[in-house]
Amino acid sequence: MHALLFAALLNAAQRANIDAITRFVMGEDRILGLSVAVVRDGSIVYARGYGFADRRRSVRVTPHTIFAVASLEKPFIAASILRLAERGRLRLDDRLGRYVPWYVNARDVTIAELLAHRSGIPDYAQQPGFDRLARQPVSPAQIVRRVTSLPLLFRPGSENNYSNTDYVLLGMILERVTGMPLGAWLHRDLFAPLHLSETASWFPFLYEPDRAQGSLAAGTGSIGFGAADLESNAVDMGHWLDDLFTLRVVDARDLARLFGGMGFFTGRIGRYQGAWHSGYVAGYSAYVAVLPSLRLGVVLLSNADEVDLGPLAESVLHDALGRR
Repeated sequence: MHALLFAALLNAAQRANIDAITRFVMGEDRILGLSVAVVRDGSIVYARGYGFADRRRSVRVTPHTIFAVASLEKPFIAASILRLAERGRLRLDDRLGRYVPWYVNARDVTIAELLAHRSGIPDYAQQPGFDRLARQPVSPAQIVRRVTSLPLLFRPGSENNYSNTDYVLLGMILERVTGMPLGAWLHRDLFAPLHLSETASWFPFLYEPDRAQGSLAAGTGSIGFGAADLESNAVDMGHWLDDLFTLRVVDARDLARLFGGMGFFTGRIGRYQGAWHSGYVAGYSAYVAVLPSLRLGVVLLSNADEVDLGPLAESVLHDALGRR
């Protein structure tokens, strides 16, 4: 089970600093509601909601308020792929043609290249007509077929280019290998065993009383299959980071792969080597950042549209360290 020690391991000055910078950023970026969780050394040490989940009903955000987390799904997809590889059910050097044979242009792309955005496959979300597509139900195959006639952007493995299509394809591979719908598999493989009870597939038109109201009208959830169709809250996402740190998800070698570019971006955060990912879907913005060597991470979830929460995440991490 997870430890819940909200704020118990941060001193008053650290808590005040996090509170002040969060309120400042919300005012600057006109963020209606935001939830924060900080995990350190195996516990959630700070969790707080700010602003409104729904101003019309005067519902305020708490650490348990549910938000669409968009591309924060990608680390979950990457972890589940790596878990299957650990079990011998697939190999990271398997070619895409083994699982999606009709995508001829990309048949030699490997699973490892999909995980690290080194496939050269164009991003369907950057193609003309995406906004129209996002308003109607679509299948994963329909999403991928929007780019199958296009040439690869580069020779697979030679460069890096962020592509949501990579993770749609990984979701399709998960379904092919497991024989289960993606949402059901993620629940069985990750959410249930890790006790992430508020993390699930996002169905924007299904009413949930604990979900924050997005600042824009939602499109269809199906457009984010495998890439951006999850919802969660700050508490669950904080536990997820701790589960990663403590090797309850993947082994040490695969954790290094995750934090080294398979499912996360990687680089320096201040003085430390870190990893992070942002998430954007109509009406919501989200961010996670971690300092693996310190087992320190932050989760930021909001119902603001296309707000870069990265600078706030870095500030919160620094405050949680006492600005050492």
